[in-house]
Formats: sequence, C-alpha cells, structure tokens
Amino acid sequence: MIADIERDLVRALEDAIPGLAVEPFPDSPDRYRMLHQRGAVLVVYRGMDAQEPEGLRRVTQTATVRFSVMVLSRNLREHSGAYEVLDRVRQALLGFVPSRCGAGWLEREDYRSQEDGTWVYEATYAWPTAVGADAEEYVAQMRALGWRPGSRTFVTADQY
Repeated sequence: MIADIERDLVRALEDAIPGLAVEPFPDSPDRYRMLHQRGAVLVVYRGMDAQEPEGLRRVTQTATVRFSVMVLSRNLREHSGAYEVLDRVRQALLGFVPSRCGAGWLEREDYRSQEDGTWVYEATYAWPTAVGADAEEYVAQMRALGWRPGSRTFVTADQY
C-alpha cells in the first residue's frame, strides 16, 4: 500500500512539475546529491494514524496516511524557485486521490534549511484510507459514498 501511494504521488508531481527531478526519498539520505541544476522534489512516507476498529470479527480500521514532499531548490523566488515549486506541489496534491485513499489535504509547510545555495522546504500532506482484512472493499465503498478526486468529502466510519 505505501509503495503504491508513493508511486502515485511521484507520478502526479512529475506531471505537475516538468523540468525538475521528482523521485522517492533516497534510501541513504546522507549520500544523496542533488544533481539537477534547478532542484528536486522528494517524496517520503511519514506514518499513519489509525482509528480504533469498528467490528470484532474482521478488523478494518480507518486511518490517515501522511507523506512529506521535500522541495530542494537552487533559488528561492525566481522561475522554478522554491516558492513556485511549493505552489505547484500544492496544486497537484490538494484533493488528489492516490491508490486506496480519499482526497488529500495539506497539513503544513515548513522551511527546513539553506546550505550551499540550496533551499529546503518540507510540505506534509495527509489522505484518509483504511487498513486491515477488508480494507480494499472498505475503500471502494467509501469512494462510492463520497471519496472523489478533487473532493474534500470524507464519509466517517459511523456513516459507513
């Protein structure tokens, strides 16, 4: 599930930000080198918050899955600078519906650092989902009830 969502996010961002490197966060971040002349966008799984299960037999839980998008840019304000890239990320991911999720929302954006001419910002996005024995069926039914691309509608578990 996590790898599928990450793949969907990378593809959506590649479409939204042509001309910039968009890739999953590296396995060895201490050895990562930004090779693109203007910058990079990195996607990383941040974790999940799950609600208590509703039933006693087959456990399916609603949850919120979080991913961060790291924006690395060689300039701040100019064309393809950090500010513009953050705007494009926001446009691409607000309401975006990746695999097994509902429409996403922005939780926060933060300045992280500036070193050797590279500005680093982090934006954290969240998506409603389900995990457990019947999660795929649950997500399909939730989408039928209101999880739509571009929609902020989330049907709660007690409405399910």
